[in-house]
Amino acid sequence: GAGVLGVAGGRAVAVRLIGLRRFDGNRWNPDKFVPDGETLARVRGGCPDIAPLVGGGGGGGSGGSGGGSGGDAGSGAWSGGKGNAALRAGETAKPYAVPGFVGQVGFITSMSEHFCGTCNRLRLTADGNMKVCLFSNEEVSLRDAIRGGMSDAELMELVGTAVGRKKKQHGGMHNLAKMKNRPMILIGG
Repeated sequence: GAGVLGVAGGRAVAVRLIGLRRFDGNRWNPDKFVPDGETLARVRGGCPDIAPLVGGGGGGGSGGSGGGSGGDAGSGAWSGGKGNAALRAGETAKPYAVPGFVGQVGFITSMSEHFCGTCNRLRLTADGNMKVCLFSNEEVSLRDAIRGGMSDAELMELVGTAVGRKKKQHGGMHNLAKMKNRPMILIGG
């Protein structure tokens, strides 16, 4: 059966699957890594007709299961093929469709096929810190800058500088096992 993907059967939502549960108390745990090809193969076991969407329709969104902003969940052309979907610049999920489903399924391939070079995501935490990468422990306090009277132009420069310091790949992913970072519940998302 379609299992959790069935949520997209009658609703215009995008169900997102992440092959890696990246954070185990924000510690890298290679035992929790599931390559994206394996995730897709498992899904095809229950939904053999799942196929990549071509021409868009991926939508932005926040990455977790459920909806998201940035696109009509049912848009895009169904290719009918068995290949892999392409990731559009700035997107976090590769879009797939199941014939007869109103919604779509997306695969977030952040570790198997990283997309850091085209990532345009920033996170603002509840306590006013900005993160340019979930895998990085670096944060910039926008709250303190605003409370300190920073002008809009200065805030734009602060954000631009932080984005400019963004690492090429996963905020130093090879140091994940040793890095202290907030758990996702404190980062948000």
